[in-house]
Amino acid sequence: MSKLLYRIDEVSKMIARSRSGVYELLKRGELMAHNPNPGRKGLRVTAESINVYLEKHKISIDEFGT
Repeated sequence: MSKLLYRIDEVSKMIARSRSGVYELLKRGELMAHNPNPGRKGLRVTAESINVYLEKHKISIDEFGT
């Protein structure tokens, strides 16, 4: 990841969740977001929180039982 902040639709594609799923993760505190333009729409999710989420949910190939 090269950017520090990502739009909701970008995060949705990265983690294979719907937009509403990303908002749910934000609501539960599993992802962190900032609004670079207060008073306007445009939440941006931090790259750091995406990395933490992906690490937390990483599974090994052995867990598939192949």
